[in-house]
Amino acid sequence: MATLKQFNYLIKIVEEGGFIAASEKLFIAQSALSRQIKLLEEEVGFEIFDRGDKKIKLTKAGQFFYGHAQQLLAKAADLKSMTQRIS
Repeated sequence: MATLKQFNYLIKIVEEGGFIAASEKLFIAQSALSRQIKLLEEEVGFEIFDRGDKKIKLTKAGQFFYGHAQQLLAKAADLKSMTQRIS
């Protein structure tokens, strides 16, 4: 099952414009980041990134998925914040 961490990785790759820059910001090895995205792609059943060019870009399905991943992480952050206020 896809994890919030994998969604966060996906978002960071897009924000940073590639795997190397994202791995540096996330303080993880680029190979580990690539592996997590590959696992995510296997889980969802489609390629998220078009890796054909030197510049990485989202596939059409990846663009849709990315938008929803952003929403999901925002909702998770809201849930955490609201729950902390209750406790």
